[in-house]
Amino acid sequence: MTLLAVMRPREKMAESEQAAKAMGFDTICASPLEIQTNDVPAFDQFLEELGGGKADLVILTSSTGVASVMELASKRMPSERFAKLMNGTRVIAIGPLTAKAMDEYHLDVAGMPEVYSSEGLVDMLGSSSGRRVFILRSDHGEGLLLSGLREAGNNVTEVVVYNLVAVDSDRLDRLVSETVAGKVDVFAFTSALSAQTFIEAAEKRAPRDEVVKLLNSRLVAAMGAPTRDKLAAMGIDVHVVPSSATFQGMLEAIRAAQ
Repeated sequence: MTLLAVMRPREKMAESEQAAKAMGFDTICASPLEIQTNDVPAFDQFLEELGGGKADLVILTSSTGVASVMELASKRMPSERFAKLMNGTRVIAIGPLTAKAMDEYHLDVAGMPEVYSSEGLVDMLGSSSGRRVFILRSDHGEGLLLSGLREAGNNVTEVVVYNLVAVDSDRLDRLVSETVAGKVDVFAFTSALSAQTFIEAAEKRAPRDEVVKLLNSRLVAAMGAPTRDKLAAMGIDVHVVPSSATFQGMLEAIRAAQ
């Protein structure tokens, strides 16, 4: 049976492991990252402009971002009131998982790009200008989304609603040990930061060039172009990038590549 290593934030490990096992993979799921909700004044500015009808467009780029936004909003007003404010403007979801999370909180999805990525959002939204846009996401969001919408002539504010923090864990230690021992057949990276954090953890056990050589002898998958580019910058060959930047899409692409 194929041993699949999955790097996911702690909050998503259980569902990711279940999905991988359902597709027949023997799975090691570890969390090099922890999600921390980020309560900042910029969120109050967003609420003020949203309540005043000044927000033309709100962009949500992950299901984690949706949960963080709802957590922050619940500290300030009833959830029903916040949902009504959000549904009074256009809220764009980067992909189906984000849209599903929005639906669970009764937030209307005004649109979704054909390609579930920052590039897809820019292609979808970059042809219009003069709008007041808020992007609600993590502290490691890709710069292309900001620059692309600004270059099109929009007034764009990024609100960091959660931080991704590198953490040590027993699961990560086990994954590194299995990796160095050459027991892992496939590596599935779900973000650029998780890739970087994993490599940094692994090189505490072995020289980086050995870690890179080992990964390059295995099948490596990246969930989206930013993750692929980060791995490539570290000298790692990426064999699988799913057409849809979703975890399920990556699992299906891995299975097809074997």
